[in-house]
Amino acid sequence: MLVRIKNLYNKNKSKIKNISKKKVYKNKVIQSLFFMIALNGNYLLALVCMVLFRDGIISSSLYVKIIFLYTLFMVIIGAFSLPYKMKHYGWNLNGVEFNLKWGILLGILGALIAIWIRLKLVEQGREEFRFNPNPEWELYIYPISVMAQETMTKGYLQNYFEHMFDKTNKSRLIAILFSSIIFGLMHLMYGFLIMGLSVLFSVALGLFFDKTKSLLGVFIVHFFIGTAMFYFKY
Repeated sequence: MLVRIKNLYNKNKSKIKNISKKKVYKNKVIQSLFFMIALNGNYLLALVCMVLFRDGIISSSLYVKIIFLYTLFMVIIGAFSLPYKMKHYGWNLNGVEFNLKWGILLGILGALIAIWIRLKLVEQGREEFRFNPNPEWELYIYPISVMAQETMTKGYLQNYFEHMFDKTNKSRLIAILFSSIIFGLMHLMYGFLIMGLSVLFSVALGLFFDKTKSLLGVFIVHFFIGTAMFYFKY
């Protein structure tokens, strides 16, 4: 009797284990498909918009709106299709005090540097970086745009790249670099200089996110610097 019960228990345990393996495999497939679409979609969309901008079919303002809508759409799709809860992707309050303190300090410092860079760009004839304000509604949308960009590049992509390798310091740095390149592509419209600066900026934010696994501080820094760098246009 005991032997039969033991065999039945082992049989059920084996079934549960197989179901668990199938679930893990299914989750990996879902994540891989999602991130391949996110990566390739962002890259192709940036290239298409660049061609349309070059040919005078769309403006830089429309390009920004297209990238924003695409990023927001992918974040929403990810929230419903990816296997983990959103707190896993940075939507949490880990280290609130640390995030607020360093987010504000680094944000202010970064904003001052961004303003200095803009002045230099204007001196070189880049008139689109002059300090003339956009319509107010764009400022209201900008925080949503920042959160969408950081959720996709840090919360989704950085996490994904990190889990593709063993969780070592080297793999985390590779994950930060790869996700930062995607972030840089989102700013390709402003030229290769701004794209390069955006990659470096994203690497710094990636290190910040790696420490806290929360998007709160990352969002604050990005909002301060992005507003100083891009909100006021010619």
